[in-house]
Amino acid sequence: MKKVKCWDVFQCDEKDCPAYKSKNLKCWLFSGTHCHQKVQGRFLEKIELCLDCEVFPVNLDISAARDSFVLVSNQLKEYRSIVEQRDKELEEMSMELAIGLSEVFEALKKISAGDPDVRVAEISNIELISKLKHLVNLTAEEIGEIVNQSHEFAISLAEHFDVLHRVSQGILSARIHWDSEIELLESLKSVTNSMIESISREIGEREVAESALHKAYDELESRVKERTAELLLTNERLSQEIAERNKVEEALRKSEQKYRTVFEHTGNPTLLVEGDTTISMVNTKFEEFSGYSKEEVEGKMSWKSFFEKPEIGRLSEYHHMRRIAPNIAPMNYETRFVDRRGNVRNVLVNVAMIPGSRKSVESLLDVTDRKKLEEKMYQADKLSSIGTLAAGVAHEINNPLAIILGFTDLLLEKVPAGSDMQDMLMTVQKQGENAKRIVENLLSFVRFKEHRDEDVDINKSIQTVLAIEGNTLMLNNIDVEMNLAEYLPMVKGDAGELQQVFFNVINNAVCVMKAGGVLTISTRVDADGHNVELLISDTGHGIRPEHRKKIFDPLFTTKKVGEGTGLGLTVSYAIIKKHGGLISFETRTSEESDRPGTTFIISLPAIVLQKSPAI
Repeated sequence: MKKVKCWDVFQCDEKDCPAYKSKNLKCWLFSGTHCHQKVQGRFLEKIELCLDCEVFPVNLDISAARDSFVLVSNQLKEYRSIVEQRDKELEEMSMELAIGLSEVFEALKKISAGDPDVRVAEISNIELISKLKHLVNLTAEEIGEIVNQSHEFAISLAEHFDVLHRVSQGILSARIHWDSEIELLESLKSVTNSMIESISREIGEREVAESALHKAYDELESRVKERTAELLLTNERLSQEIAERNKVEEALRKSEQKYRTVFEHTGNPTLLVEGDTTISMVNTKFEEFSGYSKEEVEGKMSWKSFFEKPEIGRLSEYHHMRRIAPNIAPMNYETRFVDRRGNVRNVLVNVAMIPGSRKSVESLLDVTDRKKLEEKMYQADKLSSIGTLAAGVAHEINNPLAIILGFTDLLLEKVPAGSDMQDMLMTVQKQGENAKRIVENLLSFVRFKEHRDEDVDINKSIQTVLAIEGNTLMLNNIDVEMNLAEYLPMVKGDAGELQQVFFNVINNAVCVMKAGGVLTISTRVDADGHNVELLISDTGHGIRPEHRKKIFDPLFTTKKVGEGTGLGLTVSYAIIKKHGGLISFETRTSEESDRPGTTFIISLPAIVLQKSPAI
């Protein structure tokens, strides 16, 4: 066919057009052409205009097609450079996000380990990280304040009890010296010290009176007849003083009981530990927390009975170090508490020594629920970050991918069937479709597509999928065994979404049977008659124990780079869950069985259980 000149065809007189009267008649390869009274850009930007132009098919030949491919390749490389630059920017942002999260988690770890003084720098280019660091610092400040007040309250009350106990034993020089910023504790200290001084004065006066009495008695022996009346009067006064002393001692016992009651209701499980590790006193909260009564614990049990065995060595070292050098041993630390029923809880322990003794007061704070909440927050943040990244990458790839697939389809219509060029274009198209599937999986992970409910026949759906996968199964030497139940009930759902799940599971089975194997497909109704079950079994190597808890996690894959995205089972799990169903698996490795393999079980609610015809 004779080639034509574009300016002759369109009677064009655009002298500024780079293709105007050029010896090269491949006008579509020129950038900045002036067709239709408009200036066009590069080839990829005007491809639709050129493909519809009558000049293009006339002047297109093998050489022109080769030049077109070279031009497309160069322009795609430029697009790839732009994409790589954006990937680099995303990587830098991800690195800053990872470092920020690492600082936050390290701070949370220190806080949960009993170090509320930890702080993190709040400066970050990512606003979310700055706010998160600020929240961590506020949390540390609040926990530190709570710990300090609880610790100070427990120490002060313990000193009150110890001083009153020594006073009851006759040590009247004992005084409370602990200075506190808590007004209630300071008032209690003042009242207690005043009471002890009053008792001390009264006892001193009594001793003076007794001394005078003895002196009078000695004088009375020589003057018994003259001073009988005076002696009777003195005896009466002595009796009154003895009665007064009994009243004072009774008041002291009541005071001791009052402070013990306050100790028992401090708010946290609290215990008083002796130097030999024996627990000499516990409060009511400790009884509730441990499951043991005071009678079982006080003076009979060691604190070692309440903690996990792996922790005993570390805690024993703290116990002895604290009595040798109190400033060296940690005052706050996290450990694992075991109650009477064997339940294990994470606790934050606050310890302080009672001045002038080998006793320590220890209060416990249950942080089990808080640690679980922190773990959930971490998982939620991680999934949110992955979702945001996935959506961004998917949208950035979609545009150039659509151009590649569209151009490839158009060129396939132009080239002869069975030619080398057709094979090359079909390879490009296949790889483009693979990339499109990866993008769709990424978007499915971030958001669900529009859902359409209809009555779905699981047997027909799986047969449709197997028909499409037939060539792949044959090329990989995989035999298919079908055990489809008759009169299987329908399920309500989106047939396309369910077929996507079947594709994902079967493709995973193909990947683990590269050297050949058997794919078994079975359908059935469960024992209750409420659910339709689809079983897809392979004879591959099985899933290793350390991977079994992760296979539904986003982006987790055991495949080589380029062979899998780690989203197939995640998307499948979300689709089945949306349909009110359940997807699970049973697996065996070669170490566990002489018949290794994996069976995925997909269970979906049945609409109506159809009855088989009467025989």
